[in-house]
Amino acid sequence: ALATASAYNDVWATAGVHPHEARHGVAGLVDLLDRAVAVGEAGLDFHYDHSPRPAQRDAFAAQVALANGHELPLVIHTREAWAAALCPLERAMVETDSPYLAPVPHRGRINEPAWVPFVGAALAEAMDRPIAEVAAATTANARTFYGLDDPA
Repeated sequence: ALATASAYNDVWATAGVHPHEARHGVAGLVDLLDRAVAVGEAGLDFHYDHSPRPAQRDAFAAQVALANGHELPLVIHTREAWAAALCPLERAMVETDSPYLAPVPHRGRINEPAWVPFVGAALAEAMDRPIAEVAAATTANARTFYGLDDPA
């Protein structure tokens, strides 16, 4: 992801250890952070327990410390979104979680970033807001969160 982001304008990448892979630790992650715009996806995912819960907690804590130490944003993984309708719009962002868990109407297929509008539309519906308003806000929030330049 970092190599791809380096090769194209307006493409950025984060570097982190997903909770499913936490059993492998976070060694080597610090070497990637000079090219990343954030640390993550980090967090806890107890849905499948692909990594033992103590390993997930340790990896999450280590990544929080790395994000703080490198003054980078932290992207947190949650499996099933909770209270999305209650999230303040100025704090919301959307993603596709590619290549997994494709949004409706593509459920069951390999997910891809091009389908992020479906996620945004679902968030707009949950928030009872117009899609254009949610799209504009989440784009602005991501640019601010990751410290990205405005393309204008």
